[in-house]
Amino acid sequence: MDRIGLKTMARDKVKPLVLALDRAGVSPDGVSLAGLGISVFAAWITAAGQLFLGALVLIVGSVFDMLDGDLARLQGRASRRGAFLDSNFDRLSEAAVYAGLAWFYMEALSWPDSGAVLLVILALTGSLTTSYARARAEGLGVACTGGWLQRPERMVLLILGMILGRHVLKLVLALLAAATLFTTLQRIAAVSRDLGGDPREGPPRAPRPPRADVTAATIVAVGPDEPAPARTARADEPVAERPDLDNPGPEGPDPEGEIPLVDPDDDDPYADLHRRG
Repeated sequence: MDRIGLKTMARDKVKPLVLALDRAGVSPDGVSLAGLGISVFAAWITAAGQLFLGALVLIVGSVFDMLDGDLARLQGRASRRGAFLDSNFDRLSEAAVYAGLAWFYMEALSWPDSGAVLLVILALTGSLTTSYARARAEGLGVACTGGWLQRPERMVLLILGMILGRHVLKLVLALLAAATLFTTLQRIAAVSRDLGGDPREGPPRAPRPPRADVTAATIVAVGPDEPAPARTARADEPVAERPDLDNPGPEGPDPEGEIPLVDPDDDDPYADLHRRG
């Protein structure tokens, strides 16, 4: 089954929870915030040395991460604000879990476990840069969805490693570190090819006329208390064209106009791009 099929199946499984939250009057932002709190709690449990229990709590937090988008659609509360909050909460949740793992291994005070701290840092770096690569690419108008590991795969591997114990977890962290950094490089290379050598600037503006073109008729003596008269352009003088953004028309820009949305969280297939709290 492909990623879309797994996503659909997961949403079908949690649909009763979404309906229950809606009946209870819970907001999508409340669900997102609860998911962040549960993930931070899982990180605290992990830092205290309870890997298995921390993994179970993290599963609950991951379930909450699937609920907010569907709840927002059900309630008709879609907006960019909700998508922005959800993506940032996901980054904070993942960083908290890695911080808890780093603390856990630092408390071991043995070389093999202390060396795992470096793997935690590399895995965290790769997970954040993977998401940033997509966010930056889509900000430039280029689609960026490829790569080996996205957020669902990372969380599944991390939870499995925590359940299987500290030594298996080190192998999982090594895999995550290598795969996430490689995914970042994959995306950088793909977006670089798509962007090519096209300049970022728009069409050049017409050059200003040289000072020698100003006729004597436009030079007027001005007293110390008199305002300078407006300069009259010559008929043959070029006029700089301004982009359409500066000339919205007689009615001004449309405040209700559609703005294309991009999801900076390429790793979360459950995040809704149109949530509103």
